[in-house]
Amino acid sequence: MKKIFFMGLTIYALTASFATCATGATKEPTDFQTVIARMENQSAPNQEQGDELYTLYLEQGMYYIQANNYSKAKYFLLKALRRRDKDPEIYLNLGAIALKRHNIVRAMQLFKKAQRLAPTNYDKMEMILYNIGLCYQRMGNDPKAFEYYRQALAKNPEFAQALLGLGIIYEKSGQYEAALLHLAKAHYLSEETQETDFREQSKKTLQDFITNHKDIAQAIAQKLFEKGSALFEEKKAGRAIEVLKLNGAIDTTNPQIYYRLGVLYLNRNDMMMAAKYFITTIKVDKSHIQAYNNLAGIFMKLKKYPDALKILTAAAGVDKENPKIYYNMGIIYLETGEKRKGKECLIKAKRLAQKEHNTELLKKIKQAL
Repeated sequence: MKKIFFMGLTIYALTASFATCATGATKEPTDFQTVIARMENQSAPNQEQGDELYTLYLEQGMYYIQANNYSKAKYFLLKALRRRDKDPEIYLNLGAIALKRHNIVRAMQLFKKAQRLAPTNYDKMEMILYNIGLCYQRMGNDPKAFEYYRQALAKNPEFAQALLGLGIIYEKSGQYEAALLHLAKAHYLSEETQETDFREQSKKTLQDFITNHKDIAQAIAQKLFEKGSALFEEKKAGRAIEVLKLNGAIDTTNPQIYYRLGVLYLNRNDMMMAAKYFITTIKVDKSHIQAYNNLAGIFMKLKKYPDALKILTAAAGVDKENPKIYYNMGIIYLETGEKRKGKECLIKAKRLAQKEHNTELLKKIKQAL
């Protein structure tokens, strides 16, 4: 099931049907309504038709939630409810509408009912628990909110909204290190979603914390960098990625954080994530030649030679004496049939590599020539 965050920390109202509708469904509301009208006009739909009608009501309700038309969303969800009054999914989304309308008491009732109806293995239980926690937080009951956010995270440790909620509570209670770690994790997870509202909210909450507790943030960032660097050297990739991502969310000025993340993802053959972090490295430090070369290498592996050449040309503008830049250029020219240019670049790379006594690169150049 693909999860889509809805309304950031404000509301989390998600269903499998909503996910389908929100991520590429091309039907206009009128298309749904035409099908619904035709099925409703049947005198006695069979079980299969009744199930389809229920699904259509639910999808139509989700469409209007996405469109912020809560009256119409509620209308179709109530129609779905009349067909299946034991489905926690409907109460979850009706609760979301009530919360959006600032009716916290009614929202709590609906979320609690969804919780009662949900089986133990219900795949959206963390959403229900999170929303109950959010209701308690809005009522000013932070201890109960804390309890439900923790339960939501027990179901899904990477539930960014619950992490953000906990971070806010930790800050209010003066537990600053726990607050910062939760806020940082919520932020870097938010960057991997398509929900721009929540991304901006998590970013602002983290930035406000760092501004208000600058010394604490700097000390924690340094500690994370040292820990992440040690894990990187020990080749403990999973833990290193986790720690360095936290570090990068807090300290956006250290290029080595992003470079090491790029290398870790490159070692995992995750080209997209590696490229993302090498690009970030270059944004922070435009003179980081290793990042240029590694980024160009990724495009070379993908056979996107014009892009790789652009990166290498930019790198050469920063460091004209780096042999690996000209080696990579030479390989690209050879691959694209420009043998004269390729040979010229490789000869230049050889001269520069000899000055550096770079025997490993000289072997590669010899093979290419």
